[in-house]
Amino acid sequence: MTLERIRSQMHPEDLPLLAKKIEQARPTATASSMTRSGCRCQTVQEVAEHRLAEEALTQARTDLAHVTRVTSLGMLTASIAHEVNQPLSGIINNAGTCLQMLAAEPPNVEGLAKPPSARFVTATCV
Repeated sequence: MTLERIRSQMHPEDLPLLAKKIEQARPTATASSMTRSGCRCQTVQEVAEHRLAEEALTQARTDLAHVTRVTSLGMLTASIAHEVNQPLSGIINNAGTCLQMLAAEPPNVEGLAKPPSARFVTATCV
């Protein structure tokens, strides 16, 4: 349906209103026809609300994707921190055990030569 066909089927007094509505709606308007109480009337259906809703949906999807990426990055960061802290905790515990063995009377020097897994079994607390 073309605008000329719409204009040809409209009442002449409604043409200025149509021109005004077309100008207000450009470029977000489509032409459609409808029947109301037996008369055929031509209307300009604005699609601005539909486009605004689409833009809001696109923005919401973009925001959701961003939040998902940030959440994934946070989880990755926590995982890396755990993997780094795990061996550091082991080193600190091992060093603490060695200090306890050296502080004992007499110092347990033989226990220090054993692997760490054997030290925990044979270590004596003061």
